[in-house]
Amino acid sequence: MDNSGSTCGKYHSISPTIPPTMDMSHGYLSETFYNDLSCVSVSMNDFSVFDGFFGRGPTGPTGPIGPQGTSAMMYKNTIISLYCMNSKTVNKDESITFEDHTAMVGNCHHVPGTSEIFLWTPGIYLVYYNVYHVEPCQLSLLKNNAILIPGSTVGSLEGMSNSSITFVMKVDKQDCTMDTGLDKVSQTVCKLQLINKGDTAITLIDEKGANNILPQISASLSVVLIHKSM
Repeated sequence: MDNSGSTCGKYHSISPTIPPTMDMSHGYLSETFYNDLSCVSVSMNDFSVFDGFFGRGPTGPTGPIGPQGTSAMMYKNTIISLYCMNSKTVNKDESITFEDHTAMVGNCHHVPGTSEIFLWTPGIYLVYYNVYHVEPCQLSLLKNNAILIPGSTVGSLEGMSNSSITFVMKVDKQDCTMDTGLDKVSQTVCKLQLINKGDTAITLIDEKGANNILPQISASLSVVLIHKSM
């Protein structure tokens, strides 16, 4: 065979044509063989003839559905983000209340105007909070009214500042034991609150306290499930 596709003086080409009246559910081919003595034209209306010729059998049955991917499990998820827009005093060992939330998706709940976040999926969570305050302060995330979560405490030596932290925490199955008392949440939960753990009361700063015009947050708290425990 040479580079042009000729074999022993013969030329073979297959070109597709579509008759005007043809049923489009079938293919149509016009096959022509040329050599130095003859020209033969053969037409076939069904591609299944060529399937057998080229060694392709019938389509097999559909296989079983595969397992869910890791990334899909990771972000099919619980996300909650709370904010406070007002100036307010938070006494020692008192929790910060949040007026509303920008997102509340999945196995979580917050009642506007309260301090509690309720979670009921065991797993690993990414947490971020930020507080704008007048006085020096120290803040911690409290679990189930009793446990200061390790790595959640941050503070400031100076007033007229903000204190913020990003950390990762674990919620175990045994943490989800509290009753919310809410009709909307029938499960037992893990309760989270942002607590003033400093020696004195602190005042949260809103836009007036910061001499600004546009409304601004005085505190925010976001929690995102990043890995669900099996």
